[in-house]
Amino acid sequence: LYETAATRQLDIFSGSGSVGLESLSRGASHCTFVDLSSDCCAATKRNIDWCEFGEDSDKTTQVVCADAFQTLRDPASVGIDPTIPFQIITICPPYEE
Repeated sequence: LYETAATRQLDIFSGSGSVGLESLSRGASHCTFVDLSSDCCAATKRNIDWCEFGEDSDKTTQVVCADAFQTLRDPASVGIDPTIPFQIITICPPYEE
């Protein structure tokens, strides 16, 4: 999956961003993180910086605070360009305790 420099991931229900961050560490060039929780989106942004995938990196990231279903139905409405494909899509919904 990571043999080309153009591997892009969409991480739905991203939580802290751990799945997408792992993908970036294994060679993905981009990850878009999507979560409805503003706390999760803030944690993802902190983790991107902590892992040094921020502005000074050759990796690109996008954090979208939006409903997962809206994002999948109409990505443009939440700021995701629907003309650029993702090679990896992960959907890891939260569970009740």
